[in-house]
Amino acid sequence: MKKYILIMGLMACMCLMATSCKSEDEDDINKNASDFKAFLGTPGGYPGYWMVNGVKADSCVMVHDGKTIIFSTMPVVAILKAMNFGIAQNLEQSGEASQESPSNGTSEDIKFKLVARPLAVIAKPIGYTDNYVYFENTNTTKYLSAQSEMPAFASKYNGMSFYSFGINVSVNGGDFYMDKTTYYYLMFSDENYGVYNAKQKSQVVKLFIKELQVWEPKHSDWGNQIKYEEQSITLDPLLELTFISNDN
Repeated sequence: MKKYILIMGLMACMCLMATSCKSEDEDDINKNASDFKAFLGTPGGYPGYWMVNGVKADSCVMVHDGKTIIFSTMPVVAILKAMNFGIAQNLEQSGEASQESPSNGTSEDIKFKLVARPLAVIAKPIGYTDNYVYFENTNTTKYLSAQSEMPAFASKYNGMSFYSFGINVSVNGGDFYMDKTTYYYLMFSDENYGVYNAKQKSQVVKLFIKELQVWEPKHSDWGNQIKYEEQSITLDPLLELTFISNDN
């Protein structure tokens, strides 16, 4: 419901602007825009950037074919920083770090690696004014996962809107070696929407994260499957991701 209030508010503003140069009997907003073919603009690539809770983050290229939108990158580090995850600093340091072990004074080589893929969403037009098209991201299956081989627990997310990535940590301490990957699932709310500016040929897409679920491997028995411990973090308020394509 909140999504439609936000969108209708934007549409109302644009309607007032449009009526200043159109006759009163003209319909400024077509609410049945399912047949509006160019609601995302010309298919192709659109360079832009992400904002996380209003703060500019990573550069990104948005590619679409008229329906499916693919974002080349996700601002994972900025998202983790916004959630006060300390591992974000490790990922910023070129993905690798070396530390001294306080227990025995020996050198340990600790490496951090982000495992992530592009994000894909399906857009559906819901209305437009003179120069603005409004669409919602209505998908539950097109969010691409971070790993090619899904862990056993991943089946619980079938049919949900999410984005997943992994953070691999390897520790080499000479006679000690550890290698584990923790998986993070960003769960999206149903308030995602976008606006296409037909005049400037630019897009703004908003995604809202309502929950973070973390699956951390605790231990494994030789010959058995790795066991994971789940942690869920509900975000209140929602964490807001905004993609803005560069104006032409």
